[in-house]
Amino acid sequence: MTFDPDASRAAELAFPATAGDPCAGRPEPGPPDHYCRVAQGFLYASTRLPPVRTQRPAAVLLLAVAAHELFGIETARRGLRCGAAAVQPLVARRLLAQGVPLVSLNLHPEHAGFLRWRGIAGDGVLPLSRAAFAAHDAHLAAMARGLPDRASGQALCDALLATLHPLLPPVGADPPLRATLLQWLRVEPELGLPELARRLGISYHRMSHCFSQALGVPYRHWRAYARAQRAAAQFKAARTLTGIAHEAGFTDSAHLSHTWQRTYGLSPSFVRHDNSVQAIL
Repeated sequence: MTFDPDASRAAELAFPATAGDPCAGRPEPGPPDHYCRVAQGFLYASTRLPPVRTQRPAAVLLLAVAAHELFGIETARRGLRCGAAAVQPLVARRLLAQGVPLVSLNLHPEHAGFLRWRGIAGDGVLPLSRAAFAAHDAHLAAMARGLPDRASGQALCDALLATLHPLLPPVGADPPLRATLLQWLRVEPELGLPELARRLGISYHRMSHCFSQALGVPYRHWRAYARAQRAAAQFKAARTLTGIAHEAGFTDSAHLSHTWQRTYGLSPSFVRHDNSVQAIL
């Protein structure tokens, strides 16, 4: 199956421009959200994601749980309604999905399929046919209710990506430097650009460019995102947010909270609360 651009244009809807985020508060009370870590990413299911602007350094697949429902996405260039969409990393957008059960698959920059999103043109949002994912309806519904374990989440993630990848525009091979940088960063997650440049024998500015090309995001976004994910792995632990922030590499809890809120539109305190988010870590 291939993506039909004419069908995507027919699905577009002009939303009124928004000045600021008037609904940037906490989500409305309701059933808990569900979070499941998978290899180099996570799944998140919710019916109450607030309509705030976010900008994630993740490659994202959004799916309405029910095949007949639609959600809205607003970027700086357009607004659209669809039942499924792939969103490039670092695209600033506003998700309009309150009351719509939604599953979000987020891939970290180190995931083997991360750079497949490079082919998405325009504003970085690719509407997809929800019918293409019909085979996963029962599993998406199970995610919305809360999966029993990480193995179930990983199986769903792999199945969704197998369906998605043929629908994405084709891209070339991964940059040769990608594997080397990932190997170094797995061993030393806080390696900075000056040290990476020294190891490769290139200038700092050349290193900055090469990093963005190889990893798909600029270094500063990589570092903030990697730290946020290290913190997220400890959110359900019986520790203070300050302790989690320091261990993950943030200067303090305020720095962590600001990064998390800007990226996901939710506060760490919301995510940590068992009545708000049930997590499989």
